[in-house]
Amino acid sequence: MGEEMGCQLMGAVGRLLEYKPLYNAEIDAIQRRLFGFGDIMFKHNIGIDDVREIRTTESSAYFMGYLRTLVNEFSGDELTEMFF
Repeated sequence: MGEEMGCQLMGAVGRLLEYKPLYNAEIDAIQRRLFGFGDIMFKHNIGIDDVREIRTTESSAYFMGYLRTLVNEFSGDELTEMFF
């Protein structure tokens, strides 16, 4: 899934928050998008090392939970800017 498909990426974020399965490529795209918006990340005290901790496999419940926690910290405007 290419990153230019922003609305599809927002759909993947929705599935993530609803505990629905994601493909590794979608998790990777979310992670890359988090890297790309450092200004938003730094406002929430989230560093590059935090994003690097996210694994691109759904077999790790801890890291999927961590990713959900990161995404839940963003406002609606921030989510729209990053993923839509």
